[in-house]
Amino acid sequence: MLRYIIDAYNVIHKIPAIRDSNGPVKLFVEHIRRNKLIGSNNNEAIIVFDGYTGVPFKNGNITVKFSCNRQADDVIRDIVTVTKNKKTSVVVTDDRAVRDFSKASGVNIMGTAEFLKARSAKNRPSDDNIKNISYTEQAQITKELMDIWDKTDEE
Repeated sequence: MLRYIIDAYNVIHKIPAIRDSNGPVKLFVEHIRRNKLIGSNNNEAIIVFDGYTGVPFKNGNITVKFSCNRQADDVIRDIVTVTKNKKTSVVVTDDRAVRDFSKASGVNIMGTAEFLKARSAKNRPSDDNIKNISYTEQAQITKELMDIWDKTDEE
């Protein structure tokens, strides 16, 4: 199980449809769910918003917190400090100070762009997994399959 600690507005500023909306909190939670940005339902996310824009809530495996009169960066640092299993935690932010603090604390870090495209990249085969075969091999495979299909049709 992974635990994502997300600097909300840091990520939201990269998503124009949410950034320009009147209600970014619920839209962001929906965006994370719809795009499976935290992967498995066994993973969890703590999303930290700057300021006081609502009541903290939990929606399944996603917890939303507001920093109230503090900076979201400070709340994220507090969460990192009390995190017991640092090896399975990931702080998502582009803020240099938060990234440095998290890394020094033993927590993994991920940039916002990497987080936003992480799921779609996992669903595509990488070039490393694509086997290149010659035209001769392709023709041989096609012939073998045609022989199998032709026999199946006759039976």
